[in-house]
Amino acid sequence: VKISCNDVDGDNVISESLSLNAGGSNLKMYPKTYWCFVESNRPILVVTISLGYTYDAPITESNLADPFMLMIPPLGQLSNDYTLVFSQSDAIGSFNDAVNFVPQINFIVPVADFDRGELILNNGAEDTSSINFIAIHDSSGEVAAYGAQFVPDVDPTAPTSPFSAQFSGSGTTLGVLVYAWYRENTYGYPGGMRVDSIAVPIYCPISEPQPVGSETSGEILVPISRTGVVEGEACVQFEVGNGTAIINEDYRVEDDMCCFEAGERTTECRIVVIADGDAEEDETLHFKIVPTADNCVCDDNLVVTIIKDVQPIMVEFGAIRYRVDEDAGTAELELVASAPAPDGGYNVDVSFVDGTAGSPGDYDSTAQTVNFPAGATTATLSVPIVDDEVLEHHETFDASLALPDGTPSQVILGGRDEAMVTILDDEIAEVHYDPASYEWNESVGTGNLTIVSNVTSTVDYSVNTVLSNGTAYGGLDFVNDAAYYQATFAAGSSSAQVGVVIIDDTDIEEDEMFEGMLVLGDLHPDLEGRVVIGSPDTATITILDNEPKDITVQFDQTEYSVAENGGFVSLQLIADKPAPVGGYSVMISFADGSAAGLQDYDNMSLTVFFDEGQTTATADVKIIDDTILERLETFTGQLSLPEGTADFIKIGPRDTATINITDNDAVEVNFDPTIYSVRENDGSVELILVANASASYGYSVTVETFDGTASDGSDYTGGSFEIDFPAGSTTASLNVPILEDILLEGNEWFGGLLSGSD
Repeated sequence: VKISCNDVDGDNVISESLSLNAGGSNLKMYPKTYWCFVESNRPILVVTISLGYTYDAPITESNLADPFMLMIPPLGQLSNDYTLVFSQSDAIGSFNDAVNFVPQINFIVPVADFDRGELILNNGAEDTSSINFIAIHDSSGEVAAYGAQFVPDVDPTAPTSPFSAQFSGSGTTLGVLVYAWYRENTYGYPGGMRVDSIAVPIYCPISEPQPVGSETSGEILVPISRTGVVEGEACVQFEVGNGTAIINEDYRVEDDMCCFEAGERTTECRIVVIADGDAEEDETLHFKIVPTADNCVCDDNLVVTIIKDVQPIMVEFGAIRYRVDEDAGTAELELVASAPAPDGGYNVDVSFVDGTAGSPGDYDSTAQTVNFPAGATTATLSVPIVDDEVLEHHETFDASLALPDGTPSQVILGGRDEAMVTILDDEIAEVHYDPASYEWNESVGTGNLTIVSNVTSTVDYSVNTVLSNGTAYGGLDFVNDAAYYQATFAAGSSSAQVGVVIIDDTDIEEDEMFEGMLVLGDLHPDLEGRVVIGSPDTATITILDNEPKDITVQFDQTEYSVAENGGFVSLQLIADKPAPVGGYSVMISFADGSAAGLQDYDNMSLTVFFDEGQTTATADVKIIDDTILERLETFTGQLSLPEGTADFIKIGPRDTATINITDNDAVEVNFDPTIYSVRENDGSVELILVANASASYGYSVTVETFDGTASDGSDYTGGSFEIDFPAGSTTASLNVPILEDILLEGNEWFGGLLSGSD
């Protein structure tokens, strides 16, 4: 028995031990302010008593006290709800100092319950804030419980003074011990301790006959019994200790609990005997049941013997896991024995069970018998493996060992009597688009890209397609609202499809293109590195516009006229349909006719743009106004399409237009001078004609003579004369013959009249 006492400050002041024999007792006296914790490894009865006198003084009239005895229950038997009654008998009136009646209540709370509830007195009417719990320590110094003292306010004149105490919290317990006295030298009347029923089973090992085991049996079964309470199921813990046998070399404990069924009085505790193969004498170990607060045990240290045995031969697989490539042909499984085979050898049967690998598709599961000839410590088992052409997870099957009837008794199976074989699949799935180019009508809705693999598969796996813009744009021409689109190869299939949604707009547009690219996604670990992207890994998708096309554009007429001083000539272009989204351009190039570029017009090529929805466009060509007399001049405009123009834009039949420039200049021709003098014998007179401007072409004027005082034919030779002005010339002359006669006559004159011929 171990006793630890704390003072009111919670300090440990007493730690002592004592021994009790069966039926024995011991009296310990401690100050009444101490809290003591009592521990025992056997059931004992603890009581508090009043001896009827003050123990440390002579017995006299004045120190006599009322004797009593009160049992103190263990913590495990406390309740948590008490009603106390301080009874007042008629004897109270015989005490002159009855007003000194003082009840004192001691509260005890186990440490496991202390933080899970709180003390409640008189249903909460009593203030508990001043109650101070102090720690009560066990013999190891750990806190085992908490204790507090409380003096309630009790009316000593009342016939009864009921008082209640509870400790809140589900499953919590509380101990209450009451003292009442009239004077310091009397203990008064104890009461209020509530005790549950005592029901403790007793467990004992059964030592006769002594438990034994051997390496051949592989175990020792130690019988134990229980007495007392046997109604319910129960488990007890046991512990072992080395004798000449060493734990984990000669024996081991896999489960240190022994369990009883309801009503069962005996059961067995199992100790595993290790077949170490060593030649050795009988060995011993020790066995005992572990006591707890809820049971009693016999303090028997039972000796258990491992008897000398024939040296076992332990046969097992060399490993518990084997890996083999699918194309290896066979899986080689090694069997090993702990000692050479005896004379005559022995056989080991091997059977197989499908896991994820199945027979006969993946391996041959025919059972086999492996022979260990005399002296052999190893043997090899060959299991045929089937190399298929299917992509699959790595697959497994199990192999198990068994000993056939007639096997020598010392041959036993080891712990590795089962092994798992993993077949590593060797197929590589190469995936690619087939075909790599697609043409989908804009109204297709959803188009499917086809992805193919070079092998089929027994498992589902997926690859991803990432879409990227070309001339077609995601969100406008096709749906591209995800990072990728997944295509799943279903088990047994070598192809998969991924759908792409095409947006059908109303725009007139050129056929548009975008791309899909294959990328790997998340794969099962078994398929990592065995699904690869092949070629082609890119698919090109062309969206064929479904709106009417073939827009024809041309001049609105084939001939245009403009005055030389008009500034510009406007060339009108017309199309038979509105321009599509983005519009288009038409080029006009010019060629000289009789009009010369940069002299008569600006011959720089023009680009005319048709905005979306337009059906007409205008091009203005600059006309150069010179001062040269010219005839009507022409040049031509030719329509063409710039490189890259959509195929559906076409040039119509009026692809050429002639532009006529009407000249606005005139030339004035005069005689200069207008009066000429000539001698009759000079032979002729030269008349000078002067134009005020040159002309771009040659022209002529007419001079007709008329008589004055001089006569045609006698004084001069007249008539009608046509005078030419070459292109670019501003002067010309006419020689009129003068006829010399013999007549004496005065000065004579004739004239010339100028007229234009053009």
